[in-house]
Amino acid sequence: MLFVTVIMAVMSGALATMPEIAKERAIFHRERSAGLGVLPYILSKLHLALMLALYQSLVLLICMVLAVNIPQVNNILIGMYCSLFLASFGSMVLGLLVSTISPSQSVAPLLTIVVLVPQVVFGGGILPVNEFHTVGQAINQVMLTKYPFETLVSMTELGADVADDPCWQKTKQKNKTLSKVELAKCNCYEQEVFNKCEFPGIGKVKKTLSLNADLLKVRLLIQGIFDSYGDIFSVNVYESWLSMLKIIGGMTLILFLCQFIKG
Repeated sequence: MLFVTVIMAVMSGALATMPEIAKERAIFHRERSAGLGVLPYILSKLHLALMLALYQSLVLLICMVLAVNIPQVNNILIGMYCSLFLASFGSMVLGLLVSTISPSQSVAPLLTIVVLVPQVVFGGGILPVNEFHTVGQAINQVMLTKYPFETLVSMTELGADVADDPCWQKTKQKNKTLSKVELAKCNCYEQEVFNKCEFPGIGKVKKTLSLNADLLKVRLLIQGIFDSYGDIFSVNVYESWLSMLKIIGGMTLILFLCQFIKG
């Protein structure tokens, strides 16, 4: 659901601003000849996008709160709102960029779809980043969906129990040599996994008379998710926000240059 919410923020944001510049091209050229500067024109569009992103992010966050139970820790709702805002605003800048390079208003929707598809494929939510090839991993680094998704996963502490578990930080060979006292400190590895571990999905494992078989099922469940998404269980939220701001700043610069050339 976290990734779907980010996708909704990015798609709705890009589609909202996609026609803005393309539909005003004739008006812009006429006003440009009368002395309108490119920078004030772009800033007027960014101001509108900023206000719309603030509203859109709030609506998405309210939908999430109404749909699922979100852990109320460390002002998580404020952090989630900031991540959704950056995703929404960044996608609106992307929509304006598409609108600028589009030859006509009718072509803008098609170009928007072209730039939105990679956001879904390479965002890291459907297919883990470590399963991408080198080119795919490079594309992932500049996707608007990557950083909000990772920050939402970390802030909700979805995999915090496993990320902090000492047994999951060691190799299988080293875990085999641990004593019972050391294993007892691992809340998500041995018998305590059913009592102390809050990793998603454990509650759906049906318990049988064989404890070892049950523990194996849980371990395989966690292992599959940990191997794919373990890297985003504890990302630095502030660094991810900074990366988002860099991407937005880069797109804004390209947007200004494209509009200046076309103007």
